[in-house]
Amino acid sequence: MRRKMKKINLFILAATFMVYGLSTSVDVAYAQDAAPYKDIVESARNAGIDQARLDAVMLRAQERGVSGEQFGSMMQPAISLANSNLPYEPVLQKVMEGLAKRVPAPQISQVLLRIESGLNRSAVIVDGWLGQEQTQNMIRSGSRGRDVQQATAQFRNQMLENSAQALQQNIREEHLASLLSQIVAEQAADRAGLGSVASAVGILGDLPTSETDPELSNRIVISALRSGFSVNEMQQLPAALNAAQLQSRLPAAAVANGMAEQALSGVPAGNILENLFKGNLKGGPPGFTPPGQANPPGRDGEDNRRRPNTPPGPPGN
Repeated sequence: MRRKMKKINLFILAATFMVYGLSTSVDVAYAQDAAPYKDIVESARNAGIDQARLDAVMLRAQERGVSGEQFGSMMQPAISLANSNLPYEPVLQKVMEGLAKRVPAPQISQVLLRIESGLNRSAVIVDGWLGQEQTQNMIRSGSRGRDVQQATAQFRNQMLENSAQALQQNIREEHLASLLSQIVAEQAADRAGLGSVASAVGILGDLPTSETDPELSNRIVISALRSGFSVNEMQQLPAALNAAQLQSRLPAAAVANGMAEQALSGVPAGNILENLFKGNLKGGPPGFTPPGQANPPGRDGEDNRRRPNTPPGPPGN
């Protein structure tokens, strides 16, 4: 019995040394692979970049054979943003996406520089807006029981990221600043909440009127917020407006006005979306087009194929 126990103990001891040796060799290999990244990793840590995210990016870079110089070029925008107290996660996310798709490191770096530039531009507008007393009152009201400081930090990051996205989609700074001013002045966040405000900024570049009529885009967003659009509903709005314009064959301005009238008449946000997807601008029967907004006659016979201006009467009339 003693001999048997002795053999078991020796086996356990040997297995322990094997596991320890394997773990040590892995750690040594990892340390050797990470050596070219040492300086940039230290800079990232000092800037306050999350250690877990940093490790994940570094591991992915090692797997793709990224050199230390290339890794530094990719990480520098994130470090600069972190040092400026700006959100760096969009940069890290794009690094991970690019490496996963095996995009060449120089191309990834070019995209990251554009992201950094967009965030720096958005900070000038957003931080100035957040510093206004009316905006701070809106945040306090919209925090809805949460810690105001935490709510402000979260809202700031969302606004910075979504504003940067809008600017990268060629939304002009003055139009973005105008929208933010309107949101506060018209108390548009009262029903929708802070998350919907951030989402509204994020969809600006996707609206069908974003390039041709940016002020109309702002009015669309304000109408949606005042109707209480949720974050998810706000994200569906560009597709709904495109569907309404396609089915009604009306100009974007007419579609926007139809949506605004539904909002003013108290139609719930979900119903407004449903109506838009159906091409129903006034909330009447599906496909119904109010008098005066139908397509002009003579375009390839469309006047003979469109729905009547008034809903059909009962059978037999």
